[in-house]
Amino acid sequence: GGATGGWDERDHDRFLRYRTQHPGNPEVYCEKTANDLPDHDFASVQRHELWYVRYQALLQQKREAIRSWRSTQAQQKQRGVKEEEEGGEEEEEE
Repeated sequence: GGATGGWDERDHDRFLRYRTQHPGNPEVYCEKTANDLPDHDFASVQRHELWYVRYQALLQQKREAIRSWRSTQAQQKQRGVKEEEEGGEEEEEE
């Protein structure tokens, strides 16, 4: 699917425009999109809406995972610096 869910970029942009104009009213923006795009009937637009909602949720999960990873990396780096300052790294005895 990519960023447009397998739809032509222009069709997807039109879908997004109607979605933005009628937030919270999927029946309205799906119908307007279907009426405006000859290649997509109402059922096709509804499937695209379901795909888009899942896609946005996955993008949000990805952002949160990256944010968490970065935070963990920063904490580990900070701990490493703190241990070096305290002399936490001891040399092995032979």
